Amino acid sequence: MKSYNGLLLFLESLGKEGTAFYCIFTKKEWTKTDWLVHMHEAIPLNEQKQVEADLNALAKNFPPQYLLGMLNFMDINF
Repeated sequence: MKSYNGLLLFLESLGKEGTAFYCIFTKKEWTKTDWLVHMHEAIPLNEQKQVEADLNALAKNFPPQYLLGMLNFMDINF
């Protein structure tokens, strides 16, 4: 999981790619286009640690809204 593309492959093996991408995209304020631009870049070390912590929580069915500290509903953040 050294690159964002490697992260995708790892998430697909867990079956959590949708939820995890939602968290990653929201935290980084990325669109799918941003993902495509950066998918072959290395993930910074501090970000790798955060992604691993988030994935561990998601694997235990921790709600993604708790990880993000907000809920988006109809383009409004609560």
